[in-house]
Amino acid sequence: MPSVKSSEVNIEIEEGITIISDLRRLRIIFSNLLSNAFKYSRYYLGIDVIIDIKVSLEYNKILIQFIDNGIGIKEDYLAKIFDMFYQANKEAKGTGLGLYIVKQALLKLEGNIQVHSVLGKGSTFTLSLPCIKKLA
Repeated sequence: MPSVKSSEVNIEIEEGITIISDLRRLRIIFSNLLSNAFKYSRYYLGIDVIIDIKVSLEYNKILIQFIDNGIGIKEDYLAKIFDMFYQANKEAKGTGLGLYIVKQALLKLEGNIQVHSVLGKGSTFTLSLPCIKKLA
């Protein structure tokens, strides 16, 4: 995004994790979540875009968290954000398909997604995937 002056993406991966999955679908998921983190950032207020990606192992599943410091999502909208054509922010450009596509791709991978968001503070999207192996 040309209007973003400064951004920082931090990646933290727990040692010894290998993801065995569909690379094409993972790219679609990651691309949509990263794109949204920039699109719904608070750059227009002069706030740097900061995205933390954390990968960890929990109960034989891999957890991937995308944490941003963006505009956040109003609590009333959280239940609908993965619906087809739903747009929580009516002023944003787009089709309302991005998070729907993320959810559908995760279902194909036998995974799921959860979101926690605070309006004006940011959002955390947590992916859970069963396709992992911990190396000895």
